[in-house]
Amino acid sequence: MYINSTLARYYHFLTSTSWAVERGTILHGEYKRMPFIIPDKDDPRLKEALTLFEEIVLLYQKRDEPLGGSSSEDIKKAKERIDELVFEIYDVVPIEQQLVKDKERQGQTPYLSSSIIANR
Repeated sequence: MYINSTLARYYHFLTSTSWAVERGTILHGEYKRMPFIIPDKDDPRLKEALTLFEEIVLLYQKRDEPLGGSSSEDIKKAKERIDELVFEIYDVVPIEQQLVKDKERQGQTPYLSSSIIANR
């Protein structure tokens, strides 16, 4: 969840040696150097994020079924909530959250590889 979060994309946009410069991919070693906080297994934010992730998986599966309907809005809301939880877990203050969100809205997304977009 964290790897595909808005916060992680922002981090890679600022630190990646190739992403958004030469090509639309992030090198494997760059993922390994990401700052990573492992919340306590009983942390309610982690439990909520995992539940939302499972809901997203089910919504994607349902969307791909014949007559499954459109669940894009529900997927978007779940991803936004996961982003909020990641900000909370990493203690990102509101002004810094806004900087991250602003960068996302400015269009850093075109630099994402198709594999990253598929996992968002």
